Amino acid sequence: MSETELTGKYGVLVVEDNPDDEALTLRALRKCGIPVRVTVARDGAEAVEILKGDLHSVGLDSAPRLLLL
Repeated sequence: MSETELTGKYGVLVVEDNPDDEALTLRALRKCGIPVRVTVARDGAEAVEILKGDLHSVGLDSAPRLLLL
């Protein structure tokens, strides 16, 4: 799992196993200028673990507002 890449009010969980696609997604989110806090999971199992666990430990204050698969 990657720590938070961007900072902002709303949480976004990105589930991506390809580093190039992850970089593209993060770049697109930065360009939008929307203040979001991004956490990256490498696969579905890790995403479920994040959602079922302590969200504060991965930089999220609450359940993510957006989940990108």
